Order: sequence, then structure tokens, then C-alpha cells
Amino acid sequence: MCTYEMKTRRLYIRPMEIEDSVELIQVYGDEDVMLGNAMDAPLTHVDDMMAYLQEMIQTRQRLHLPPVYVLERLDSGFVIGTIQFSHFYQNNAELGFLLSKSHWNQGYMSEAVQAMIEDGFQRYGLHRIEIQYDPQNIACAHVCQKNGFVKEGTLRSVLRLNDERYHDLVICSILKEEYEQRRESI
Repeated sequence: MCTYEMKTRRLYIRPMEIEDSVELIQVYGDEDVMLGNAMDAPLTHVDDMMAYLQEMIQTRQRLHLPPVYVLERLDSGFVIGTIQFSHFYQNNAELGFLLSKSHWNQGYMSEAVQAMIEDGFQRYGLHRIEIQYDPQNIACAHVCQKNGFVKEGTLRSVLRLNDERYHDLVICSILKEEYEQRRESI
């Protein structure tokens, strides 16, 4: 398993462990956090959470994919969310994330996304990183904009969620050369 870890000003970003189950219930068990996520239903029991994490960890190891990372606050050691690369193809990947509701609108996710962008371009040699999100998710749009992602458009009626309806997804991306230009200008 990859043991690569990152630190930002306020976060310790490390590979997810089954022991994170108890703290991640606040994330995966919250309907507001999981809104727009393709999971069947929020996970509200520790046993279900442990089984889910174990399956996710084993699958990513078996497929030789980077781990799902947890976002751990440096000041408290408390796990407040997850972030991961997925859907790798031709040096491109999708970045997905979840954050506990009590930590929304405090800049934690922007901080984590910035670290993952750097990791994706530097360590994984990606050419393009994309994020897809529900058009209603204004906070996610702000995280994307703050980190230099360009809105490419809206995929209409593309994702069927557990409400049995199809939903739109906004797609945005950042290219390696855009990231490098932003880095040079800072």
C-alpha cells in the first residue's frame, strides 16, 4: 500500500485506514454531505462503514490505484473528510472529495485540493485533472474556481442517484500547463 502523505497549513492528508471508520461516519452518514454522490444511501453504522472502507482499500490496492486519502486536522487529529483520484485514462484523472458539514466554508477543501493538484501533476505525471459536481453545489464551484479549474460545461441528465432521478453534472478541469502558470505567478 502507498504510504505517501502530505501536509498543508492545517491538514495532514494520509491514506485511509479501516480505523478511520468511526470518524468518517460523520461524513458518509450525513445526507447533506452525500447529496449528489452516487452511493445508494448514507452509511450510518460503524460496521457498514468498516466493510465499505475495507472493500475500497482492497479494491484500490488490487487495481494498483492511489489510495483514498483522509483529511485529518493537524490541530486536533480529527478526520474531517476524504479526497481521491479516480477514473484514470491517458494521463488524466478525476478528483473527488467529501467534507464533514461542520467544516464547510472554512477553506479546508480548497487547501486539500491544492495539495492534490500538485501531487497529481508532480508525482503522478497527470496532464489533466477534472472535477464533476452538482450544479447546485456552489461551494464546490468556489473550490474549483479558487484552484484554477476552468468550467467546461454541463453534462445534462447524466447521473442517476438514489432518488431515482437523473441529475446534471458540471465538469471543470485544470491542465498541467495552467497549473504551472499559476504556480509561477504566485
